[in-house]
Amino acid sequence: MSVELWTSAAFHEEAAAWAGERLGELGVTLTGDRAQPHARPWSTAIRFGSTDGPVWFKANGAGSAHEPALLHLLGERVPGLVPQVLAVSLERGWSLTRNGGPMLREVLAAQESWTAWEGVVSAYAAAQIQLSGARDDVLAAGVPEVSPATLPGLVRGLLADLADRPAHEGGSTRSRPAG
Repeated sequence: MSVELWTSAAFHEEAAAWAGERLGELGVTLTGDRAQPHARPWSTAIRFGSTDGPVWFKANGAGSAHEPALLHLLGERVPGLVPQVLAVSLERGWSLTRNGGPMLREVLAAQESWTAWEGVVSAYAAAQIQLSGARDDVLAAGVPEVSPATLPGLVRGLLADLADRPAHEGGSTRSRPAG
């Protein structure tokens, strides 16, 4: 996907229509307030105001299109880890969640956020351990398998891809190794 598409008025209207329909099913209405603090080639996030407080719409690109299914799985298996999932569109890679509170970058300077990030990373590490017995469910959600069995092949593929790209496009050369 492109940032130009995700920041277009047409996409915002499509996202608002979908979010409004999903919220309407829950008896909630969009208020018209919106902000898009994140628009990158791999995903975008739009915060919409609603009669039940802020909600977050997220659209994922091809590389993370599995995220809504994983988010739903996490919400079910590890309550409290992610904001409440209100709706997902697995076909489009879209999700709608309740607001999870302020973004760390809004309340802490980067150099002051290390302790908070340690807590976040610890919580997600604990969730990974908790979900270790649910491998099949995680893979069924579309999460790519990156395990000791698959990692060597993934690294070989990445190195081949980098070797095929010119250095000015991020590729590797003998004088400029990958990484």
